[in-house]
Amino acid sequence: MTIVVLGAGAIGTFYGAKLSAANDVTLVARQPHVDRIAADGVRITGLEDATYRVKAATAVRAIERDTVILLTTKVTDSETAVRPIAGLVASDTTIVCLQNGLDSEQVVTAIVGSRCLVVRGITHFGATFAAPGVVALKANGHTLLAPSARSELRRQATSGPIPISSRSGNPNAFRKKLK
Repeated sequence: MTIVVLGAGAIGTFYGAKLSAANDVTLVARQPHVDRIAADGVRITGLEDATYRVKAATAVRAIERDTVILLTTKVTDSETAVRPIAGLVASDTTIVCLQNGLDSEQVVTAIVGSRCLVVRGITHFGATFAAPGVVALKANGHTLLAPSARSELRRQATSGPIPISSRSGNPNAFRKKLK
């Protein structure tokens, strides 16, 4: 599976590192972070002490078929992050808005329209950006994704090191964390 993590700060880098064990992952981040990852890999500290070799870039130039994009920027940066890739997404692309905050999926959908599937997700992991290339894992958790037509694709992409579940019955499930 091809996964692009758009906005690889603390949470995005953590997810990308963990998912790189079984997927082709590229972290999209600022230059100092990209340079350190290229030189030393991603180092996870705190509750885990491990180094992961992950590809990193400062921009997305192309999107392969069946790519899952994890949007992990701050919600206020969603538009800035997604606008440059809007023309690159296709009907087989899935953008998972994995952010704290509300309504990012509406912002992203307004930009990409019906060109790809946009799915809401939240994370209950806690991580901090310690330094370029280094993320401190502070709290283990799980991921909650809204059900969609591609639930199996997301499950396949995120299987393994990151617990994941989908909820359909409770429309407030995604707002609960924010209360």
